[in-house]
Amino acid sequence: MFSSIIRLGVAISGAAILSSCGGSGSVAETQQSTPEGLFTGTATVAVVDPTTNVTTTHTQNMLVFVVATGPYYAFYSGANTSAVLAGAAEGTLTFSGGAMASADTVDVNFQSGTVTSPSFTGGYNTGQNIAGTFTYPTSGTTATFNLTYNSGYQGVQNLATLAGNYTGRVGTSIGSEGATFVFSPASVPANGGNQFGVATVSGTGADGCIYTGTVSPLFKGNGYTTTITSGGAPCTLPNRSFSGLIYLDTANKLLYAFAPDDARTDGLIFTGTKL
Repeated sequence: MFSSIIRLGVAISGAAILSSCGGSGSVAETQQSTPEGLFTGTATVAVVDPTTNVTTTHTQNMLVFVVATGPYYAFYSGANTSAVLAGAAEGTLTFSGGAMASADTVDVNFQSGTVTSPSFTGGYNTGQNIAGTFTYPTSGTTATFNLTYNSGYQGVQNLATLAGNYTGRVGTSIGSEGATFVFSPASVPANGGNQFGVATVSGTGADGCIYTGTVSPLFKGNGYTTTITSGGAPCTLPNRSFSGLIYLDTANKLLYAFAPDDARTDGLIFTGTKL
């Protein structure tokens, strides 16, 4: 998850992706014992050289969004580079009494061009922090972190706030490229059967790949669920459906989106700045 080989080149201004999300350190407004929330900080990654058996370490920035029901999304930078995104991971946490674990994580690293399935164990203090270790059995790599709760989770999710044009990069494990995405105002307004409404999203990659989908706010927490479908050629992963999460850092106008494909063999990420 945290090993990087080739620079992705996702540099997003001095506000540095993954480094600043306004309001970190605040305590969550929740009474349940859950790991839900937005968390930011750094991870210490230990990589074992298979030839020499020597272990080297480096740090990487992380942003983790844990949905109230257990799914989590982790965005991480390249080694020792806060402004370059390396990839993202998604899985579902089982949790109880301050302990948590995940056995279904899919990790798509856009720098190294890999898709892996690390195990995860850790703990949480509700509304304060999460900590734990990702373990990669085939490589012996571990990534240990202790992340602080970020009050961006308490923002009000609103399709009118999300609506607009974004420019950045889109990628899969096969590669990445420049892209623009457009989020519409609510196309299906909130009503008795749909508390928050639904909006549409469309995107275009530099190679001409077309993306279309829908977005709806989470029932709790300042995030959005999304389902996106890629078009045919020249898309690197043509005619696939991806489902995942969007988080908008409104203070810095930075958007994070990660959606694994239905088979969980790859994933689509878009990180961009609101124009």
